[in-house]
Amino acid sequence: MSPLLMKIFAIFSSQVTREEARISTETCIYTDTSKIQRELGWKPRPIEESLQQTLQWFKNNGFDKNVGK
Repeated sequence: MSPLLMKIFAIFSSQVTREEARISTETCIYTDTSKIQRELGWKPRPIEESLQQTLQWFKNNGFDKNVGK
């Protein structure tokens, strides 16, 4: 697990409600992003970049005083 993900989990772990895992036959779910790419020009980015941007948004908007520390 990346250090950035570890930081996110540490910050928000007290706000997460854990539930029993549900029995499922699905082992993996894939998303077809061709429509959003075609119609809006969206392109996937590395997860670390997106998470860093999300953390910065939370910090800038005062949702958690510990984000980014």
